[in-house]
Amino acid sequence: LAHRPSGACAAPMISSQQVAVVALAQEDLPRTVHVVGRPEARENSGICGEYTYVGVHGERAAYQRRGSNHVIFFAAKSQRWIMGQHGFQEGAAVNAYADDCVGLSHPGHAELMWQVWESSVGQHIHDPDVVSMDAMGLVSVVGRATNRIHHAVCGEYALAGVHHGRPLYQQKEGEHEIKFYSPDGRWLISPIGAMGNQCHAFSDGPTHHHPGTAEMVWHFFEPQINSFQTDLAVRSLPCPLLVHVIGRSPSSGNSHINGTYQAVGAVDGRPMFLQPGTSKLLRYSARGKRWLIQCEGLAEPSLLGKLYHWLFSGGSIPEDRCNAFAEDCSAPHPGFCELQWQVFEDRSGSHKLDTMVRSTTAPLAVKVCGRDPGRENGDIVGDYMLCGTQCGRPAYMKQGTTLAIRYWPPAGRWIMDVHGLRNTDCCSAFVDDLGGVSEDPTCLKTWQVYAKSRGCHVPDPSLVVLEHEEAPRHLPAGSTADERHVAQKHGLAGLEVPEGKRLRRLASMGA
Repeated sequence: LAHRPSGACAAPMISSQQVAVVALAQEDLPRTVHVVGRPEARENSGICGEYTYVGVHGERAAYQRRGSNHVIFFAAKSQRWIMGQHGFQEGAAVNAYADDCVGLSHPGHAELMWQVWESSVGQHIHDPDVVSMDAMGLVSVVGRATNRIHHAVCGEYALAGVHHGRPLYQQKEGEHEIKFYSPDGRWLISPIGAMGNQCHAFSDGPTHHHPGTAEMVWHFFEPQINSFQTDLAVRSLPCPLLVHVIGRSPSSGNSHINGTYQAVGAVDGRPMFLQPGTSKLLRYSARGKRWLIQCEGLAEPSLLGKLYHWLFSGGSIPEDRCNAFAEDCSAPHPGFCELQWQVFEDRSGSHKLDTMVRSTTAPLAVKVCGRDPGRENGDIVGDYMLCGTQCGRPAYMKQGTTLAIRYWPPAGRWIMDVHGLRNTDCCSAFVDDLGGVSEDPTCLKTWQVYAKSRGCHVPDPSLVVLEHEEAPRHLPAGSTADERHVAQKHGLAGLEVPEGKRLRRLASMGA
């Protein structure tokens, strides 16, 4: 059943009056801060995670953890950085604090010494393992040729801890790690568990807070010459390996901007993406201060050679003609739904805003689980496929049904709606996206499900939305005539999932 949520059942939202929200104009303020080091089994382990910049409190940067009330802010009276779970309230209970005697502008500094509350002793105790860092949650290594030794270091690396006071990253699908080795002042790419400065590759970078810096130059060990040799094609980038562009209707011009783009290098200090098997580029223009989609970016053979020059030099691409662009919002990469894309219209001969188009890192399929199918509203459990965008975020639909997962901006909530993609807060279940920074509904807590007997939505702590383990990684390149017929019938574009997958079809609007 779909019902309008009652205010009494909703988790409290942080008031805009509690924190002064300002644009991220200062380049020295990190977009995100990560807290690591507190084991899940210990009290107050919830302080760990990724915190996103939301504004200013106490004349310092303030951060909020995705999908929760956990925040980090500066308390001017006590001259301390505070970690709390009750919003930006200086008088509320404090999960952890760190004294600041030097006037740091943000909490992403490993030298802060965090005192964490221990109920057993009734006071805050210093935990040397807890570290707050200016670090990306994900770093991608790209560019090593497949026919060269140590090509396996390429891929995505997730933040896993701390090493020598800097973030430690481990390969998501591999056996390598990126860590800082302070005696040499170098970042190393090594097999997990390698001792000392043993590594496959290194980059001199004592001033870099994390390895997701496009300017870093990597040197690889070459056994045939028994020494390290520079590989200018390799870049470690502050971005995921893949970004999806979705939402452009097939009936509109330039619908071929849709698709999956893969990181290949850096231009103008930002990651550059190429749609595999095509000439389409997704890149940053420092001159225009905007992200560009260029569908004919490598159409001319001569431009392929130029691409390698740009990748190796890290310089600027002079040509800014594009099929679509989005003004810069200080995003380190284009995989953020907040980017507003202007797409070229042939009729007007100019770019026009298309609010349905979004570039995102959201999974292409999600799984709703944890609720007994026999319970009221148990039909929300199942597999959901990406079907385009709704209200500026990715939207999902359950195969063979009208059940949808969509975002509802007025309440800042992700909603499960049995009646599909519509503009209302009536729903079978919802979860508050506290801070409003979630690109997709995965891993948010706690979902509230409608109970007819109570006449309102009640929490179901067992209900979760997860990235599907069999979800495809790439949007298909196109669709057949039969698939377009299905699209017209259901308002979607039915797209095939690669053979061998249990998920047979991927619904992706305008892909």
